Amino acid sequence: FTFKWVGKAPVEPQPPAGESDWQALYYVNKDLTDPVALSVRQAKIDFNWGAGAPAPGIPADNFSARWSRNTGFAAGTYAFCIRADDGVRLWVDDVLLLDEWRISNGDLTICRDYTLTTGLHAIRVEYFEETGSALVKAWWQKQ
Repeated sequence: FTFKWVGKAPVEPQPPAGESDWQALYYVNKDLTDPVALSVRQAKIDFNWGAGAPAPGIPADNFSARWSRNTGFAAGTYAFCIRADDGVRLWVDDVLLLDEWRISNGDLTICRDYTLTTGLHAIRVEYFEETGSALVKAWWQKQ
């Protein structure tokens, strides 16, 4: 287990209440390259597949996924966090906040504080699994 943070320490993952689902796209390669193998709505990004596959038709290794959604925020500073084994990155309004796009030696947690204005903001998370255990989580909390 590796831990790293930028800004304040991470908080426990809490699913955003009453918000729309993520649009999830899964690929049978680790490059997020078309064609999309699975398109599905998911309530949260909180998966620990271990050595298994995320869904029928998706391999247990060498796959990738992209989640996106628009979420309403009150003005303020938020800790955006990701936890993954292997590569992961997170954008807010096309600003790359967290970038750990690499093969990891175990699971990694990283957070970064970011200030938002009131209104809708586009959130995007991308993930790839090389081999071994697969897990990915994303969350945020107002500071």
